[in-house]
Amino acid sequence: MAMNKLVMIMLVFGGFSKALAEETYGLLMIVKGQVQVAKMKTQPVSAKVGGKVYPQDTIITGKDSRAKIVMSDRNIINVLPETKIRIDQYINDTKEKNVRLSLIEGKIRTNVEQKYDNNENKFEIKTPSAIVGVRGTQFLTSYNKSSNTTGVTTFRGEVIFRGLDKTSDKLTEAVLVKRGETSENESGRKPGSPVKMSPSEFKRIEGDTAVRKEGQGSDQQLVLVPKNDLTPITAIQDRNDNLLGDSAKNIINKPAKVNIIIER
Repeated sequence: MAMNKLVMIMLVFGGFSKALAEETYGLLMIVKGQVQVAKMKTQPVSAKVGGKVYPQDTIITGKDSRAKIVMSDRNIINVLPETKIRIDQYINDTKEKNVRLSLIEGKIRTNVEQKYDNNENKFEIKTPSAIVGVRGTQFLTSYNKSSNTTGVTTFRGEVIFRGLDKTSDKLTEAVLVKRGETSENESGRKPGSPVKMSPSEFKRIEGDTAVRKEGQGSDQQLVLVPKNDLTPITAIQDRNDNLLGDSAKNIINKPAKVNIIIER
């Protein structure tokens, strides 16, 4: 396989997991197109595969661009095109699990593998017009800045969806959005009753927002491929495939002894 700039890195995944647990951050697994990361009080810089994303960082994607972030607890944040999201808080330790993301504009698809009770342990996504809380699920959250509208589509599990009055900072009554359902709210009002999508519409939206191989290009990525009982991972940078396959998701979501190899 002909590739430019050969680099090989060997890493044991157990050590990687331990490091993530000791200092909470995320790892950029995919960078496609124009993706930037802005640290607190600094100008945005171009994102790179393998780069770390910390609490208070803002991730910005341009048109036809996206990023995939695997957090310390193996929760996954897919940042879709023309999106701006800030990681306000990410606490993941033995005493407390609390996550708060601010979706400033655009769309994110979130795979939440951990369990949250939405009382002492919370995973929330906040937009200017709503707050979305989950217990453990896969779902899409969108925010349209021009109409001040938030939308939620659930692919697995259930999502607690509340409107947020920006002026009074008060929440509306919750709406429960289950698998295959979608709901939206406008300007802080109570979200509309969830609507069941047709199988074809559900499949289309799930496919459009999933992380899969598509197209050609020289975008950066980490492609994870199982090979044997030690579950080695092959991570390839600067190759044509630009999205993470389903087999990789299964590896990310379980601890294993892993070799990570980056080639070019």
